[in-house]
Amino acid sequence: MRTLLTVLLLLNILYFLWPKADQSPPPPLQRGQGEIPILVTLDEQYDMPAPGSIVPLEYDPEAYRAKTQMASAEGDAASSPSEPVAVEPTESAAETADDVKTAQDSGATLEDGPLASITQAITQRQEETKNKPAAVVAKAQPAKPVKACFTLGPFRMEEKTRKVIDDLTRLGAKATQRSAVERRTRGYWVYLPPYASREQASTEAQILTTRGLTDYFVVNDGQHDNAISLGLFTLKSGSERRIQQLKDLGYKPKVEVRFSEFPVYWVDIETRKKVDWSTFMQKNFPKGRIDRLKRSCS
Repeated sequence: MRTLLTVLLLLNILYFLWPKADQSPPPPLQRGQGEIPILVTLDEQYDMPAPGSIVPLEYDPEAYRAKTQMASAEGDAASSPSEPVAVEPTESAAETADDVKTAQDSGATLEDGPLASITQAITQRQEETKNKPAAVVAKAQPAKPVKACFTLGPFRMEEKTRKVIDDLTRLGAKATQRSAVERRTRGYWVYLPPYASREQASTEAQILTTRGLTDYFVVNDGQHDNAISLGLFTLKSGSERRIQQLKDLGYKPKVEVRFSEFPVYWVDIETRKKVDWSTFMQKNFPKGRIDRLKRSCS
């Protein structure tokens, strides 16, 4: 059994190694069969042969291979000192070259063959792309600093505002002074309305003394002439207690708010610079009695 297997193995080896008489070279590469078009990519549509190139306008693989072999042989002969080797063109290459020349002489182009539809589609796409407006990219401009406007105040002393204006000017801000009159509540005045004469006002004042009210005086000027003043109270609650006391005694007192007017100063600021306002306010106004108010720049 082992001998039989060995003989069969040797016969198989001899069969594969035995030269075949009917072997022939592979057929040449064909350009295409029937009406089947050859695909052409967008990058290849304008890859036309340069003047003097061995690649024909109507590319044929077999002819191109033959001419490439000739060019390679000529290059090797020029660079090598040995005897040049002549390369004879094959019959199929010569026939292909004649066909290419005939096609070129007759004016045939890619548009006359099965590539007409592909060429037309590529041309249409190029026209559409050409007609599209180019996107205009706006050049980025640096952002302009935003103007900010503030008001500092109120200041009681004009000299202080001048110092603040100088400090702001050194920081690159535009600062101007503005003055105004501020009216603040001084107190609540409680009084009895004016009497017909000074004698009547004096008589009523003596009666108040007998009832335990001693902090009063008779007014003798202005629109409140002959009125009896019963106190100026800083707090409203103090004036309300005095009013209730007089009502309990049968009187009809009145209360009037008194104001004080005095000049104040403000500093209006316009700046496009970045200012560290927290540090500025803490340095110049450590007691926090000055406000920074944001305002419109218009």
